Amino acid sequence: MVQRVNGLYVNFVLLLSLILLTSCGTTPVAQQPADDPTGSAVPETPTAPVEGEATVEAPAEDDLVYYWPATLPSGLTVNPNRVSVSEQSYAIDTTIAVGRVLTISGGRAPVMPGFPVSPQASETDTTVRGQSGTLISEGSWSAIVWEEATWGYTIYGLNTSQEELLAIAEALEPLQQSVWEERLEAFVPTDQSASELGYFWPDYLPDGFEINLRNIEISSDSFSVSATTSDRSVTITGGASTRDPALSIEPASVIDVTTVRGQPGLLVGSGLQHTLIWDEQGHRYSISGNIPQDELLAVVEGMVAVPSADWEARMARLSEPTMAPTADLAYLWPSQLPEGWSVQPDESQADEYAFTLTMADPTDPQMFVTLQGGIDAPTVEDLPAPPQETLEIRGNEAFFFTTGGGGKYRWRENGNPYALDGYITSEMLALLDESLETLDLATWQERLASIE
Repeated sequence: MVQRVNGLYVNFVLLLSLILLTSCGTTPVAQQPADDPTGSAVPETPTAPVEGEATVEAPAEDDLVYYWPATLPSGLTVNPNRVSVSEQSYAIDTTIAVGRVLTISGGRAPVMPGFPVSPQASETDTTVRGQSGTLISEGSWSAIVWEEATWGYTIYGLNTSQEELLAIAEALEPLQQSVWEERLEAFVPTDQSASELGYFWPDYLPDGFEINLRNIEISSDSFSVSATTSDRSVTITGGASTRDPALSIEPASVIDVTTVRGQPGLLVGSGLQHTLIWDEQGHRYSISGNIPQDELLAVVEGMVAVPSADWEARMARLSEPTMAPTADLAYLWPSQLPEGWSVQPDESQADEYAFTLTMADPTDPQMFVTLQGGIDAPTVEDLPAPPQETLEIRGNEAFFFTTGGGGKYRWRENGNPYALDGYITSEMLALLDESLETLDLATWQERLASIE
């Protein structure tokens, strides 16, 4: 969720992606070189209407403006596989080049920088496209945010200067949604759209790590596989659903510009939290974990790319370790929620080992809270930095951490871990603390099943 805290704009839901740049100059999109430094074809973005494209008309004054980048830093190009659009929001990511990151987005105000912001971040007022705006810097991140009517816009990146962000913003081309989508369709090259996703499997894991079958997913356009110990984890993701874990690292620092499988990659980290991100043939991949940098890179070296059928066969050969149900687990359920909020059944589940309950305001997808308990619940050791506050939840000592927007709460009951994450105001925390009921598994599942 986005809110204004201590004069800073904050984004709790980390929905945007990372991409890398090569140099600090800017080049008109249509004039970018035809050869991608990664070795794959780089499409050109048309600056004039393409054949069949509607006449470019300015959006109505109160409509969301769908901005298209007329210039980008040298070597950077739009990645059509990393673009999202709806009637109320859009986001443009670029392909990975070398050394930097950039994302352009628009949606309902208030605006968001797209990365964790702490009270130590710097903030400077500026003017963007004739509107009041704000420049924000945190670690290696920089962002420019501004509002027009009831809509907010942001450009943010790693290792990208504020001057570059301002230059990109001033050169943005305002389009209506239909023209913006036509521009995107004309941009997609046939060879890239036909490229296949690579399914990576970790043939090497650090001592003590085991593949966690409870955190493994595969589909026709994405995959995710995790390996864990009692207090550490490493996760490999790829494809359409990949969210860049570096967005949750505070304060994110670019540790190294490296090469992954012959492609330029970016290693981002803080403390034990590390994420390595790279692109192959238009698809985004990442590996992240709360492990030392050398261990993360060793896992990368041990990855193998296999066809999806082989990936699924490897998954099938794994046998989940025999373990007893989680003893004394309290299956928590709120008897009250803030007005307009409801339980989200498609994002909630429970079994003998753990439960996850997601609550949200359906009118605003950024407003959600997740409650977890049992072996899947993150613990205080998983926080990206030491807790900032100690308090009580349900009569138990709890630990609190925030990046300035959403909060993370961790506590234990009868030795079992519990976690509460999301946009949690003090009023909502008090409401949940008072209203959480302790149920058995069968009753909890019945309540979930009764929700339409």
